[in-house]
Amino acid sequence: NGTVILSDMPVGALLFIEKQLVLLHALASQIPVLDVDKTWSYDENAGLFTTPPVETLRTQKIEEPLVLYPATPEHPAQTKMVSKDVPAGTWTTIHLSGCMAADEKEAMLVRIEALQDGVKKARVLANTTDVVQEGGKKIASVVLDFVFEK
Repeated sequence: NGTVILSDMPVGALLFIEKQLVLLHALASQIPVLDVDKTWSYDENAGLFTTPPVETLRTQKIEEPLVLYPATPEHPAQTKMVSKDVPAGTWTTIHLSGCMAADEKEAMLVRIEALQDGVKKARVLANTTDVVQEGGKKIASVVLDFVFEK
C-alpha cells in the first residue's frame, strides 16, 4: 500500500525477512477461526468469544408395560415393555472460544502477503544499490507490529 516500514535494508536481511514471512504466513494460515454456524460476541470479562445461551431439553427413557390382551380367567394378560421418552430437565449450553474471527485472520494474511510483495520488490531494488548499514534497528519488532497492528 506504499507504507515504508523499513528502509535501507541489505539484500541478506531482505532474504532472511522474506523467508521468515513465508513461515509467518504458514503459521497465520493455521490459526483456527470461529465457527460460522454460531453467533459469536466478544466477552471482555472472559477475554473469549461466547455464544448466546441455548436451552436443551433432556429426556429419559422409561419402560412401561403395554397390555396387549387383558387377563381372562383361563389366561394371564399378555404385556410388552415399551420405552417412552419423558422430559427429565433442561440444561443451558454456552460455547466459549479463543479462536480468531475469520475476517481478522484474512486481514492479517493480506497484510503478510503485502509485506511479502514489498520485500520482494525491495530485494530487487536492493540488488542494484550500495549497502549502508544502520545499527540499532529492531527489524522483527517493526515487522510484527505491522502484522499484528500494534
